[in-house]
Formats: sequence, C-alpha cells, structure tokens
Amino acid sequence: MCAVLSRGMASATQSVRPPVAVFGIEGRYATALYSAASKQKALDAVENDLKGFANQLQRDRRLKDFLLDPSVKKQLKVEGLSSACDKMKASINKSISLRCSWRSS
Repeated sequence: MCAVLSRGMASATQSVRPPVAVFGIEGRYATALYSAASKQKALDAVENDLKGFANQLQRDRRLKDFLLDPSVKKQLKVEGLSSACDKMKASINKSISLRCSWRSS
C-alpha cells in the first residue's frame, strides 16, 4: 500500500530530466538537485556553489575528515555542512540541509 502511495506522489510532481543519466543513490540526489535548480532557474548558481564546495573540501582537511568520519552522527554532520555553506554563502545550503535531515530521520 505504501509503495502505491509513494509512486502516486512521485508521479504527481514532474521532475526535470538531467542531460546525463546517473544511477545509484548519488544519481538520485544529483537528479533531484538538478531538477530543483532547473525549475528555479538557478543551474549556474548551483554549479558555482558545488565547485566552490569541492574546492573548499580540497583546502580544508578538517572539514573533509569531519564529513567522511563514520563515527560522527548524521545530525551533527548536517549542522556542520550547513555552517560551512553559510560561511561560503552557498545558495544550495537550504537544499542540502533539507535533504540531509530527511535522510537522517
């Protein structure tokens, strides 16, 4: 019954197809982010934020270690990621935080 409900809800909102098909959990998140950014006409801003965040991870070893540490609880990672995005003034902060908090529940 739940599967039927979730399928019905998923088809009720049309997502935008990305130019490249990606698979797995990472693919689902990438597709969802692409779809949301496309609908808000913010693809360039999201791309710049992701590039900036990737550069930040290369420069900040502590942040990278913190996010990859399996002993750190998910909620603490969400807070840390949100804080890092705030410092970078990243526009994707809200989207990432919502997705992370949803996955941690």
